[in-house]
Amino acid sequence: MENQTKKNKKSELLFVLLDEALFGGLSAASLRKAAANIGLSKGETEIIAPNGVISMIDYWFSLADNAMVASLSASNGLKIRQKATLAIRSRLEFLRQHKEALRHSIVQLALPHNARRGVEIGYRFADAAWRAFGDTSTDFNYYSKRTILLGVDLATATFFLGDDSRDNQDTWAFLDRRIENIMQFEKAKAKLRKLKEKLPDPIPFISKLRFGARPLP
Repeated sequence: MENQTKKNKKSELLFVLLDEALFGGLSAASLRKAAANIGLSKGETEIIAPNGVISMIDYWFSLADNAMVASLSASNGLKIRQKATLAIRSRLEFLRQHKEALRHSIVQLALPHNARRGVEIGYRFADAAWRAFGDTSTDFNYYSKRTILLGVDLATATFFLGDDSRDNQDTWAFLDRRIENIMQFEKAKAKLRKLKEKLPDPIPFISKLRFGARPLP
């Protein structure tokens, strides 16, 4: 019961803080004002947000991740490109309800002393998305898949912040193009792998050039 009460207070504090971002950005002062608005003491605020604003940004993005996973879980029969598009779009649609706060969040996470937390938050999203896709890879692809998805997510979020189109249609078109570029790249890699499989092993030929032909036994 106590944990649930803390969670409810954290959620309440978050959304008051996000509204406050319209006027004072996301700062320690904004957090104190948001806490005061809902009657939280300094001690209670420090328990809820031990790392200040960054704790609240982390929590907000975790809620966006949950919304993204829920959207993927509710959608069946999608191809991988559709899943990737839905993952990024559903997460951004959750965050865009507070666009100015999102802008300030990205700025905060880009600061040198917050960079590590920013990477952790980004990787958490990419990992949650691929797990929701049903990915079970454990090889190098495990990391490359997540890095690529995170790169598209960051590029799309950056584009979105400057998008004034109706219902953000320009952002979704941008996202579709980025996903298409990745799919074309993956197809090219697959063709290259197939070509390499058909080529003869070059080692005997190289060895022959270096050491000369040997007589047959």
